Amino acid sequence: MRRFQEALKSHLTKVQERVTLERSELKEALRNKLKDREELGVNLYGLQQELARQQMLLEKQHDEMAKLVQFRKQCEEDLNEVRNMYKSTQNNVNTQRKEGKWDGQFIICTVENSFICVF
Repeated sequence: MRRFQEALKSHLTKVQERVTLERSELKEALRNKLKDREELGVNLYGLQQELARQQMLLEKQHDEMAKLVQFRKQCEEDLNEVRNMYKSTQNNVNTQRKEGKWDGQFIICTVENSFICVF
């Protein structure tokens, strides 16, 4: 019986050592995972801050682009208005020349501080 008890004790001691070693390895792995998780959280926070900054820049550029599009549209409308006035004035002068009524003086038109001179 003594021999059985010694064998059992030896076996249980080995099992206890193995379980203790496995437990310490798991604790170490858990500590490493927690450290990795914390580092990942810090990196994620930094990336979120960068994303927010990039989104603000994108919105700012979008607003600037919208203003430029509006400005271009206004400039194109002004250009079309000036072209139409020029064509109209040119047609009037040509008509007056054909009828012999044009006295050779300048015709000056102003459009928003710009001058168009027609002979």
